[in-house]
Amino acid sequence: MSEFEEIGSTDSQMPDMPSSLIRQYNRESQVDFEIDFYRNVLERDPHFVEALKVLATNLSAKGLHDESLEVDQRLVRLRPDDKVALYNLACSYSMVSMIDSSLDSLKRAIDSGYSEFEYMQQDADLELTRRDPRFRELLAHYGV
Repeated sequence: MSEFEEIGSTDSQMPDMPSSLIRQYNRESQVDFEIDFYRNVLERDPHFVEALKVLATNLSAKGLHDESLEVDQRLVRLRPDDKVALYNLACSYSMVSMIDSSLDSLKRAIDSGYSEFEYMQQDADLELTRRDPRFRELLAHYGV
């Protein structure tokens, strides 16, 4: 067996683990690697928008919502009229129970051209914001 086969073989390293757990472990390890990688990239270039987007997504996936919010705020400072950045900021605010800020960011996202209203109404990240009656009022204001 070559060293590459040995490194890539998860079955020999963890023979008693179900393959679904091995895949989950590998995904989590990949997310951790990407978080570290993009943090290092951003130390060199703090305005690298694509790196900020991936970092925010990965932080949120790990449940690090306060950190993800900080990254989304940086993105919106760099791109104040970016409809997707504003929408993601609204999601981040919702995930940390900052509903007023979430609604304000949603309004800004819609005003900037965000129109995925069906998705907005089922996005798990906006669950707390949707519970607020002002969410329905916001959608009604835009004819949804």
